[in-house]
Amino acid sequence: MNYFTSDSREHFFQNVPLLNPRPLFDYHSTADETAWAAFGHANLRLGGGWRVSGGLRFSDEDNEVSRIGTGEFDDPERVTAAGSWDQPSWRLDLEYSAGDGLLYYAGLSTGFRSGGVTTVRLPDGEFNRYDPEDLLAFETGLKSQWPELGLTLDAAAFHYDFDNLQTLNVYSVDDKEFIVEIDNAAKAEVYGIDAAASLQATDRLSVTAAFVWLPKREYVDYIGSEDGQDLSGYELPRAPEWSAIASITYRRPLAHYGELTGRVEYSYRSGFFYTLDNLAAEAQAAYGLLNLLLRFEPPQANWYAFASGRNLTDEDYFHQVFIQAAPGYPDTYEVGVGFRF
Repeated sequence: MNYFTSDSREHFFQNVPLLNPRPLFDYHSTADETAWAAFGHANLRLGGGWRVSGGLRFSDEDNEVSRIGTGEFDDPERVTAAGSWDQPSWRLDLEYSAGDGLLYYAGLSTGFRSGGVTTVRLPDGEFNRYDPEDLLAFETGLKSQWPELGLTLDAAAFHYDFDNLQTLNVYSVDDKEFIVEIDNAAKAEVYGIDAAASLQATDRLSVTAAFVWLPKREYVDYIGSEDGQDLSGYELPRAPEWSAIASITYRRPLAHYGELTGRVEYSYRSGFFYTLDNLAAEAQAAYGLLNLLLRFEPPQANWYAFASGRNLTDEDYFHQVFIQAAPGYPDTYEVGVGFRF
């Protein structure tokens, strides 16, 4: 079992004299949350390398908020709102161990994320309320190890069906006030493949690689609550079709002086959108990052020295593109010393 409770108090003040001599916002808000859950899991060995397992969880959450303020966009009377959500979730897994480090598995599970109420005031004057999110997930794959080759390989195919997927929607009201709203997409679907491998080629050389392929990652049924726009068929924000990373690490003993380690890493993400409405102006083009790390450790010492370079090809990319763009790091270089205590 687990139990969680939190109480938060906030005072928000914003004054833009060029827009209005009065503060735009000057409010006090509260948010009280209580949640508990109980979970059980059981395993049954069937013999012949087969095993079945299952679990059941029950969750209960309560949320209460209030807000009062004297700013231009505030309500001078205290407004309160509350919500309560509870739901069971479960999972069922089947495994087959083929021996020699090879395991096949398949699993079906449900997930639950509670709804909520925030102190964000929507254009109709009401607090931002959103519904619980439900997930039905299926995954099948294999996990394998070949010690004689120094190789580990894991791969899986998955399919996620979301009901009332919680989304983050940001929009402006009369070009003066920005609203950050949590909304619900009636249905969304994601499926794909992910795989990861590592190879210990020699005592000194190791290679790792991983990728995720998402051929489908879209809203199946979604009418935006703010403007009624039909977003069905649009891609999920921040969900590239391809993501991949690979690295090579080499360790070189330096006689009696210690060990020098070098690591080269390359990561790649295909293009994706930052916002719900898939605007080209708020999209990230495909990009790859090349990083290098060198590290020296003397024998039987509590310190080490390092040098690194990130984004060595000086790729242009962003962490965020919307109201305020947040560009990623350009080519960046570091040298330093670390100590262990």
